[in-house]
Formats: sequence, C-alpha cells, structure tokens
Amino acid sequence: MENVLVILARFPCDFPCLKGNLNELQTLPGGRTMTITDAFDAIACNLRMVWLPDNYLYGTIPDVLGLQELQLLSLSNNYISGRIPSNLSQTPRLTTLALANNSFEGTFPISMCRDIGNRASRLTDLFINDNQLTGTLDISGCKALVNFWAMRNRFSGPAPTLTDNTNMRLAFLSNNNFSAPVIADVTLRRRFISYILGFDLSYNKMAGNIPFDTDNMRMATEVSFGHNKLTGTIAHAFFTDLGSLSYLDLQENLLTGTIPEEFGEANKLQRALFNDNHLSGTLPDSILSGSSLLINLTANHLSCCLDVPVYLGGGRIAYAGSVNYSRGLLPSTLVFSPMFVEYDSLYRPDLMHFKCPYIARSSAPSKPVTGFVLDPEYYMYEGCKCIPGYELVNASIPGEIILSCRAVVLEGSAFEVLQNISDIRKRLHTAPMSGTVSIVVTDIEDFSTLTTRDPALMMRALVAHNDLIGKAKWDNYGFTVEQIPATLQLRTIMNLAASGLNVVPGLRCCFPCARHLMWVALLWATFVA
Repeated sequence: MENVLVILARFPCDFPCLKGNLNELQTLPGGRTMTITDAFDAIACNLRMVWLPDNYLYGTIPDVLGLQELQLLSLSNNYISGRIPSNLSQTPRLTTLALANNSFEGTFPISMCRDIGNRASRLTDLFINDNQLTGTLDISGCKALVNFWAMRNRFSGPAPTLTDNTNMRLAFLSNNNFSAPVIADVTLRRRFISYILGFDLSYNKMAGNIPFDTDNMRMATEVSFGHNKLTGTIAHAFFTDLGSLSYLDLQENLLTGTIPEEFGEANKLQRALFNDNHLSGTLPDSILSGSSLLINLTANHLSCCLDVPVYLGGGRIAYAGSVNYSRGLLPSTLVFSPMFVEYDSLYRPDLMHFKCPYIARSSAPSKPVTGFVLDPEYYMYEGCKCIPGYELVNASIPGEIILSCRAVVLEGSAFEVLQNISDIRKRLHTAPMSGTVSIVVTDIEDFSTLTTRDPALMMRALVAHNDLIGKAKWDNYGFTVEQIPATLQLRTIMNLAASGLNVVPGLRCCFPCARHLMWVALLWATFVA
C-alpha cells in the first residue's frame, strides 16, 4: 500500500519523528500507557488519518497546527482530559472527529463549525459523547454534519439549532441539561426534519410542547423525547406522517390529552413508550392494529369507565361521579387473555400478590400481547386474582374502589400452621438491599425464526417460562430484582457485583415445547431469602 505505515512499535519509538510520505497512523498495539503528546510527536505534516481509539492515552491534546491534510482524528475510549483545542478548526480537510468516552471538559469550541477562509467546514461525523463538556452547544455552522453524537455530557441552555443541517441523519443529545426548544423557525423546521433518521433528546430539562413539527418528518425511524418536562398533547402527525417510525419515546413527561385514534396508522412502529404522563380518556380501537411489539401506557390517568380517576395504588382508585360501563372495559378490538401476568417487587410493587390477565387482540384471543403494558386500573381490575396463598378482598365504597390480597386463613396441625405462618412472613417482606443474588439466564435458540414460524406457540412458551420462574421464586421466597434482555446481561452482572452483592453463578433454565428445546431470551436476577 503506497504511503501507508501501520505503527506496530510501542511508543516512545526509537526514532524521534515520523517524516516523509506517511499519511496514516492506525494503531498503538500492546496497550502501553503513554501521553497523547507522545503520540502526536510522531505525526507528519501530511498525515491524513489518526486512528487511535481504545488505548491508554492520557493527558491533553497538543497543538495540531500544520496538519493541513488530516481528514480523520479518532481518539475515542481513552483517558484524555482538558479542553478540546480550538485550533483543530485549522485542519481544513477534517471530516471525522471522534473524541467520545474520554474526560474532556469545558465548552465545545464554536470555531470547529466556522468557515475556514472561503471554505465551509467539512466536518461530517462528530462524536463527543460521554465526556464532561459544559456550556451551550452551537453547531449551526457545521452544515455538512451527518452524524452528531453529544449525549451524556453536561451541556445546558438551548439545544443546538439544527435548521441549517440538512445533511443530518442522526442527532443524539440525550442525558444533558438542555432546557429550550431545538428548533424555533417553523419554515426551516420542516426543511431539517425531512432528512433526519434518528433524533434523541431524552433525559434533559426540556419544557413546553414537543419541539417538533412532524408534518414532513417522513424518513425518521427513531424519535425520543422521554424523561423531560414536556407538556401539551401527542400530535396525530406522529402516526400519520412518520411512515418509517419504528421507535417513539415520550415517557416521563407531563403530556395530557388522549392517545390519538390514528395510532394504528403507524404500521412500522415497534415500540411506543407513553408511560408516566398525564394522559386520560379511553384507548383507541386502533391501539393494537399495527405491528407494535411494545406499548407502555402505565402510570397515566387512562380509564375505560371513569372520567376523572385518581389512581391511589395498591388496588385503590378514587373517582368522582359514576362508573360508566357503557364504553366497555376494553376497546372492541381487544379481549382479556386466559393467561395472567403476576405483579411483584420489580413491576408494580404496590400490587404484589396480584395477577391480572394479559391483553389479546379480538382476532386472536389465545395469543396474549405480552408487550402491551397497561395498568389494571384502566379496566377496573376486571379478571384480576391473587396468587396462591392469598385471597381477594373487595372493600369498595361509593367513590373509591378498594381491592387487596389477604393471606388465607391457615388450617391443619399446629406444626403446619406455624410453618405456613413462617412462609407467609418471608413472602411479605420487601426485596432486601443486600444478600445473595441468583443470576438466571435463559435463551431461545433461533428465536426470530421460530416466532415468525409460529408466534402463538412462542407466546405460550414465553408465558409458560414466566410461570415456571414465578413458581421457583414463590417456592424459594425470592424477589425479582432485575429482568433484562440478553444484550444487557454482562453490564447488569457487573453492576450487581460492584454494588457489593454476592453474585452466584447463573443457572440455565430450559423446557421442551412442541417437540423443540427452546431457550427463552430473558435474564432474571432473583434475591433468594
């Protein structure tokens, strides 16, 4: 390869500087701890690419003046600190700047997006996420940007104005302190949105209405405004105009109003998170007419039959006026499944010992939609029962529904009664804050193919799996601490270990189902008393 040198020596090298026609500095193998200055000491003036992620570089970035040919600078996943040098803007051919997952602080230099002479900034990919950067963030001059990652910093003030960034495809700004709308000019707003594919402004301090006009947001696949303080209603345009939308996150805001009837028109929507808002009214008939695999509507004020419900938790609902059952407990497109979901300390701890029916489509009543998460308060606890060892008690009065699960009266010999009392006391305890953790890992081999081939069978397998785990937890007086998909298993185990808990080697559960040995893709971590 002409004019390319891959560095295989450990720094500092035997030669004081690399000169000549070198144009790529690609690797620093061996994991040698060294300063970033030592690395830059070897850079030649006509270098085009510096690719040094995932090393042990520390210190601050030195001056890089004179690197007129530099096009790519990747220093992600190191230990570099200090400020991002403003003279990086004097590298006129720079298109990719990757500084993610370091310890940079201070503000992002606005000069990075200013015109250089008569030439506009060529920066197309900017990755500054996972640092400690502060202040406001202005990238309006970076008109060539395609990918922009700035999440998990400490930026504040208005979110970046993106109206002129018509090339932008991905903009991730989550986990900062932005507090003002993203885009102010409606005429330019549509110009920008027409091109964006993914936008994430979750975990900020945004207030006011959802700061997007979605009319022309045709290409967007993922939109996230969760965990802010947004008010107003959910626009129907999210579902009518965003034909490619697969992920919509509006959870943990202050949104009001109803769920638009047009919800079902978003036929590519896979996940919709509306939980922890102030939504009210009834569910639209189209709520499960699309292909959504996960819809979370919990912790709102939705109700089949009450105009002004107040959810008090623990099987209690206060309300004004009368109960109107004429609208039905569920939309006409939904029915109660014969299978049940059990509430525990992980999900709705206030309803521990309750189990309520899954929801299914009217067209397939035997196939529960396990990803459709709805508080049982919505349908007035219809069909809910208590787990073994408890009985349902209805103490409702006018204006308040009061249901509870009470331990059954014990009978038998004195020894059996004492043993049952001891068992009940163990199960009444809340999840402990310390002790032994059992990591239970289960999996389904070739899950996607099997689900496509027979989704009903796979749903029954999943429900059977959950019942099996639930029984094991009951028999051993356990508590579910965490339940996550397989992609997060390692991180969760590390976090549990870091918290000082004694992590027991995982167990692997399997069961035969319809002549197949299938492994359910879930991780369960259960405290064992």
